[in-house]
Amino acid sequence: MHGWWTASTTAVRNAIVSAAKKKLEEAEEEAAAIAGGGGPVVVGGGPAAPAPPHTVLRIDRLHCWGCAKKVRKAVMEYPGVTKVTVDIPANLMMVAGQFDAECLALSVRVKTKKNVDIVSVPPAPAGGSAAAGEGTSRAP
Repeated sequence: MHGWWTASTTAVRNAIVSAAKKKLEEAEEEAAAIAGGGGPVVVGGGPAAPAPPHTVLRIDRLHCWGCAKKVRKAVMEYPGVTKVTVDIPANLMMVAGQFDAECLALSVRVKTKKNVDIVSVPPAPAGGSAAAGEGTSRAP
């Protein structure tokens, strides 16, 4: 029975990861198409590159550093994740990078068998598919 459980969770994880990789590739192609490759290149003197947006996840039963290490490893293996910060007492994990937060949460649930809730997701980029008027309180 143990072999069946491992095979089924592996199949689910592989399906989730392949779907996430496909979404990431599509997003990169879309970003490249929007950028067009042209335009001036600013060298020095300009504003620093913005920090990558963070998605905050709440993970149940994050008891110790061993639990945190197991979950952190599962998150770092996910395509598009660049940085992971764990807050053990608060049971929170801050994840930076370009990825689908729902797919990441589902993948972590499958890999670690811990309940994962999405606390916050960064807003979509201004040039993305966000609806007009949402989250545009600041002037460019």
